[in-house]
Amino acid sequence: MAGLRREEGAISLTHGQVSRIPSAKIIGGKARGLAILGRQGVQIPEGFVLGTKYFHQWLEKSGDLQAVEAILRDTTVSAQEAATSIRERLGAAPVPGDTYRAIHGIISAMSGEKALSLAVRSSAAEEDGEWYSYAGIFRSCLDVTGEKAVIEAVLAVWMSALEAPAIAYRRRFELPDSGSMAIVIQRMLRTEWAGTLFCRDPVTGNSGYVIECHQGSGESIVGGRLAVAQIRVYPDGSPAAVHASSGVGWRAAEAVWFKALLDTTKSVRNLLKSDNFEMEWGIEDGKIHILQVRPITTILQKGMGQ
Repeated sequence: MAGLRREEGAISLTHGQVSRIPSAKIIGGKARGLAILGRQGVQIPEGFVLGTKYFHQWLEKSGDLQAVEAILRDTTVSAQEAATSIRERLGAAPVPGDTYRAIHGIISAMSGEKALSLAVRSSAAEEDGEWYSYAGIFRSCLDVTGEKAVIEAVLAVWMSALEAPAIAYRRRFELPDSGSMAIVIQRMLRTEWAGTLFCRDPVTGNSGYVIECHQGSGESIVGGRLAVAQIRVYPDGSPAAVHASSGVGWRAAEAVWFKALLDTTKSVRNLLKSDNFEMEWGIEDGKIHILQVRPITTILQKGMGQ
């Protein structure tokens, strides 16, 4: 695959040369970050972006757009009450034909006649931004197979932009009421190792990498289902496993992928011209794939006293 191209209205995340990267308003913050990396040859999972226009089209064709906007503006009710009212209105909202066709095009382009396990993730316009990450706020659906299941996952991710955690987050930081939600649909990786790398300490902001990793899929770190190793990499590049749960096997892994991960991180730093970011990564068949890259907002918000 060799560029950002359109597939039945969706935008493909691929390697290669492109004249420009769409703005976050069109493909969301997460997808934009991946597109920037992919264009420069950083390995990312094959996939497509269902742009924000499909989310807006779904809201408009529901017939309840004005009512939803009014609910979101009403700060006299709790975030949970607002979300419940919105779900009552949008729970049965049909998926527009354009969305069906775009999803059909994505699945056909990625898998052809064979069934392919996919990851369906949020990419809101304001997500993974310089100041606000929305980490853990929106839905992700993993191991999704088949067109019907993908459509259901897309609806679930769209609805997560209008559920209580998202409403409460936007109210806390006085952000736009409904935002814009794009969706990243990618091939599901089967990773041998996965984790998160912070280019600076996310608590103190000090120099040096902090890596949390384990054997298996990256999502299991959040769920606490697998043993995790935390590795600190000092500014001189020397590692120290400051915490490793039993069964992690850090010593064995170090020789296999550690240097390659640091080399990839250096490439991303040079590309972004910044060391204030974190990235999710996974290793499949010995190759490092970047799943997400975003600023370390805890450092920025701490500096503002938030």
